[in-house]
Amino acid sequence: MKLLFSLLALILTTKECENKNAVRDANKTEIVNSDKISQQQKDYIIEYSAISRGVFNEFIIKNNTISVQKDRNSKPVVTELNKEMREDLMNKLDEIDITLLPELKAPTEKRFFDGAAHATLKITLDGKIYSTASFDHGFPPKEIKELCDKIVQYLE
Repeated sequence: MKLLFSLLALILTTKECENKNAVRDANKTEIVNSDKISQQQKDYIIEYSAISRGVFNEFIIKNNTISVQKDRNSKPVVTELNKEMREDLMNKLDEIDITLLPELKAPTEKRFFDGAAHATLKITLDGKIYSTASFDHGFPPKEIKELCDKIVQYLE
């Protein structure tokens, strides 16, 4: 009788552990999937500016809107960002490791002698600001070239 009771207890304990592992694995999958969703749904603020003596361009993308200011003395023009543009920009942004923005090196130095406007890219995520050093407008570092070109293309 003791043997039968011990076997029954062992079988029930094993089944119970398997069920707990299955629930734990399902919860892990849910957490991973929710992380991916929340990563895509996070609100980014993307700021691109190109400034020199004769040029002033400031583009700010925030909460499905684009704010464009092409003159120092004018007010920014705010327009709605359509779904296709937002997805395209977010895909380009997801390809970039934004924590490395401050370390990027400019490929050219025309801005040093007024050959190009000084440009910067600043991305704000969860209250943290990631900004590049100055680079030549039209010649961004290769790591952010696609994103910068897309911003300028949409906003010109």
